[in-house]
Amino acid sequence: MAAEIAFVASIAAIAFLLGFYFTEKHWFPYRILHNAVKTTNALYAQLFPPFGPEQFVGFADIAPAAAARDRIEVREPVASAPVSEHFLMTGGLNQYLDYCPRYGCVAVEFTRAGKLVHAWPYRPDLLSSREIVSLPYEAPWFRFTDNLYPVGLIKLPGGDLIVTFQQWNTFPFAGGIARLHADGTPVWFRHDYSHHWPRLLSADEIAVPAMRIGPSKISFPLGGKTKVDLTCDGKIEEDLVRILDTDGRVKQEIPVFDAIVHSPWRGMLVEAPNQCVPVHLNYVTAVTPAMVRLYPDVAPDDLLVSLRDLNAFAIIGRRDHRLRHMFTGTFLRQHSAQPLGKSSTMLIFDDHGGGWDGGPSRLIAFDLATRKERTLLPNANAPGATMFSDTLGNVSISPDLSRAIVAPSWDGKAYEIRISDGAVLTVFNNVHDLSTVPAAGDSRSSRAGRFVLAGVYYVQ
Repeated sequence: MAAEIAFVASIAAIAFLLGFYFTEKHWFPYRILHNAVKTTNALYAQLFPPFGPEQFVGFADIAPAAAARDRIEVREPVASAPVSEHFLMTGGLNQYLDYCPRYGCVAVEFTRAGKLVHAWPYRPDLLSSREIVSLPYEAPWFRFTDNLYPVGLIKLPGGDLIVTFQQWNTFPFAGGIARLHADGTPVWFRHDYSHHWPRLLSADEIAVPAMRIGPSKISFPLGGKTKVDLTCDGKIEEDLVRILDTDGRVKQEIPVFDAIVHSPWRGMLVEAPNQCVPVHLNYVTAVTPAMVRLYPDVAPDDLLVSLRDLNAFAIIGRRDHRLRHMFTGTFLRQHSAQPLGKSSTMLIFDDHGGGWDGGPSRLIAFDLATRKERTLLPNANAPGATMFSDTLGNVSISPDLSRAIVAPSWDGKAYEIRISDGAVLTVFNNVHDLSTVPAAGDSRSSRAGRFVLAGVYYVQ
């Protein structure tokens, strides 16, 4: 009997060691089994999806009939705001069904008093017919209505929208970018790995974060002699800035990942928490005249890029693609890093609030000249304005530079604050009547549904 027990124990030990080495060394058939598990999980999620994946947060303590009334709460009037200044809010599937009864609205525009100015119907079923670029995705049984969701918005003169999309249950997550008419019909759609928020650099230039899909391993020198590896159990996302015209044509691509690899800051890549996503570019905008004066090597058309997984933002040359300056601070996993007007002061949504202990998130002002930080939100003048978002977060600055709208995204809320003292002026609640949507569940008849609020933007 003892011999049989010893034999079984030996077999178990050998199996354990072989399993350990197959997993650690990625020996055959690790890759086949690993991919099979990923595919099985993706197929299961597609067959049995949660309601509103990547968008639905839960139910709010608001009656469905009160959702429309409670979306905009004015706490302090803004006498200096022009009458033409409105709020543009991101929507999505099953949002604003009171205005867009089929799929919901992709975006809505409200006056400061909460009166509807315009609603853009969400028409994901039409996007495939307007694809001018269609890159490959790992996406079993992909459906435009279920897997795609809007994130960033730009309102163009005339009423068309530029909209960026991300995707649920696909690789990569980056969905693409489209131009939509005022009735929601797509003019063009690039299914091209664009993501996060677009920005206008000029009347006919749109800058948007994007990516290319690289290999599973990338090697580069460090310290002159040592060669280091980035390794991934899938494929490495290599970030770039794509600049388009308003007809969807590519004017330029700036390889941000390559610029980091060839910069003095390349060692930061090795410290990234996820080597499959070592950079995670999430925002791009133009440098300001003050930055050009501050740094002699910065040109007027250079760009600022926010690099989430490096906990940094940087200036990159538009013409030579060289990384010129890297900025770090106490902010962690930041988004929406952008200048305050033409100054050298940046406003940054600091997702983890300067610590890894769960926030709260902060809106901070960062001075490029001194590298000093100042917290604008939360503060004593904004009771109850607590927020946390791990993976998104957007800031919109008013045209007169006196106010900012902070959208922590996953809270399903946003706050307009006065920059001088952080006082909350307006609260936005992304709540909706889902009583006509059976898939939302039993609570839909008594409580309004809350959705991710990817952004609220000043428009005129």
